[in-house]
Amino acid sequence: MRLTVKHVIVGILLFMTSCSLHGTGLEGDVIYLEGEAWELLAQPVYALDSVRYELFMKSLPEGRSTDTANWGGFTCVWEVKHDSLYLRKVRVRLYGVETRKTTVQDLGKPWLEKVFAPYVTPGGIHARWCSGKLRAGKGELVRYVHTAFDRNNEWETVMELKEGMVSDTRLYHNRKLSGMRLQDARDELIRRFPWDRFPEYRGKTLGFWISDVRMSDDGRMEDVDIRWMKVRPDRTTVESQSHPAIVAFKQALQSIYPWEMLYIHNRYRFEFNSFGISIKEKPSVTQARDGMRPGAGRGDGKEDDGNNG
Repeated sequence: MRLTVKHVIVGILLFMTSCSLHGTGLEGDVIYLEGEAWELLAQPVYALDSVRYELFMKSLPEGRSTDTANWGGFTCVWEVKHDSLYLRKVRVRLYGVETRKTTVQDLGKPWLEKVFAPYVTPGGIHARWCSGKLRAGKGELVRYVHTAFDRNNEWETVMELKEGMVSDTRLYHNRKLSGMRLQDARDELIRRFPWDRFPEYRGKTLGFWISDVRMSDDGRMEDVDIRWMKVRPDRTTVESQSHPAIVAFKQALQSIYPWEMLYIHNRYRFEFNSFGISIKEKPSVTQARDGMRPGAGRGDGKEDDGNNG
């Protein structure tokens, strides 16, 4: 879709806002496909040329109720009919200062034909300004990142558009395959990392940045790149892929099986392609009782399960 300087500036402001909020998931528009409502994981109205976009924003009612998920205070309703994308209405949320209640107002055909005059056709407001890829989803969330529309639903339709005409449509059934979740893996990685081989890192935190995760279809981590290891509180950084500690951590990652997998758009993938994770050795029960430093001999001959401390 075409972008203008105005849209780029708005995008930068939104990006700065989202950074301060640690990312914000956005509400999607509504789109009807073969008479069925889906969530449109995009907001095509923002692809309008700058003149039409400014007219659109100025024509919206004042007193709209906004939040970080819907900063404009409106939702567009679309429909694909005869392979064409049409804007059917704009649904506005209004906040009453006196009533302290939020109401919904639909801006229909008369309002649309005034604001979108160049796009009026017998079939409706034809979104000829739209070109590119649009995604629509419904059903349970399979993957969610708290940023814009970075998420996938159980069912997803991907449409290719050129000047408001749908040239290709693909339906996907996304799903999640059970296994070790990354969010739950830290304790297991601490347990599997060979601390005895690295006494210089006892009592310190090792942070790793992982990228380019390659998975097998059954949930095995076949390969992964570890870009660096940071040692705290030393503030040292190790970037060599052949460093023994980096190799050992990579082997610990690969030893976990199976990992939770996502099946998105007919492809198996790990939930995150790049991520950071830190580990620090935990003292055993015996160490805690005797006041011994982490890693000292326990005298019980038992392996630490990583759940203590």
